[in-house]
Amino acid sequence: MEQEESNSAEYLENIVKSSKSANESIKKIIKCTFNLFERNQFIRRIFESKDYDLMLRKLPNKKLENHQKNDTLRVLNTIMSIKQKDELIDTPPEVIAGLLRGITILSFYQDEIGRDIYPEVVELLADIVADGLVK
Repeated sequence: MEQEESNSAEYLENIVKSSKSANESIKKIIKCTFNLFERNQFIRRIFESKDYDLMLRKLPNKKLENHQKNDTLRVLNTIMSIKQKDELIDTPPEVIAGLLRGITILSFYQDEIGRDIYPEVVELLADIVADGLVK
């Protein structure tokens, strides 16, 4: 699981590095995360089968906290490194990390959202979140 997450983080970092601003990189991260969950059958199976919940219960809380923090901070540091001088991000990194983790869970609710409008929902969500975080 950690290897898969490391590969995913590297993929997202490369996407962020190709962005011209923090706003653009946040939008790309959100959109690509949804695509990643769609494409990666291993990650999808782990979450859908509830194996992830079982795995979390077996891990010590400290190890889980460190893993989540390091995983997300890697991407956030990349976002901050390309932030333009005229861009301001007031939201604490921990809150942004939690927001991004929460957003990824939506990919498991496509039927409830509506498969026919799901791509538009992801696009709008990415725009609203990025515009709300980056001033």
